[in-house]
Amino acid sequence: MTFKRSKFSFLSAKRLVVLAAFFFPLFLAAQDTAKFVIQENYKREIVIDNKRYRVYNNWVTFGGGGAWHSENPRTQLNVGMNYFFHIKKHYFGFGGLVSGDEFGLWNNFSGHAGYVPWRKETDRKNMAAFAGLSYTLGYDFLYAGTYSTDRWDRVGFYAEFQYTMKLQYAVGLGPTFFVDVNQKRTLVGIRIDGYLSGAYRGYVKGKQPPPKVHN
Repeated sequence: MTFKRSKFSFLSAKRLVVLAAFFFPLFLAAQDTAKFVIQENYKREIVIDNKRYRVYNNWVTFGGGGAWHSENPRTQLNVGMNYFFHIKKHYFGFGGLVSGDEFGLWNNFSGHAGYVPWRKETDRKNMAAFAGLSYTLGYDFLYAGTYSTDRWDRVGFYAEFQYTMKLQYAVGLGPTFFVDVNQKRTLVGIRIDGYLSGAYRGYVKGKQPPPKVHN
């Protein structure tokens, strides 16, 4: 009796053992690799001129400018301030603004909080978009310089875009465009905002400048 040679007959027992010994560690390594997750280092830094700066950093903006008020024929002066912080790679912010016919004669008080869906920072610029909910206390315009004593309040939507030109990595100045909308009024304006960030972490070890000698 003759037997037909199987197309798998080259897989002798010895060869099967060798193949198993080769592929089994690879299989285990593949399982370990599948469990490995790359994680971002949210405390990582960059170095510019021997100075360390945090890539993910918090910042504050503050300034003043002009605004258009839908229920007021007079151009409004506005003053605002915002603080932005991050939780891992996500940025959030809160702040407020006041506006009025002139400094000290305020008719609009607004606070807001929200999310920063986009930010781009370089050594020369910081750009960011911010949006969220606002809460406003206001007074109705009667005539030039005079407002109703009845105060109203509304919840609305606030958004702004920042374009900061840096004087140093953590210090800058630039325009902020904003809009604040609720059922009572719309406020659209621009501010020239100062910018300060917490990016600076000190000099690289061993690269500190020599101390100044006072005669």
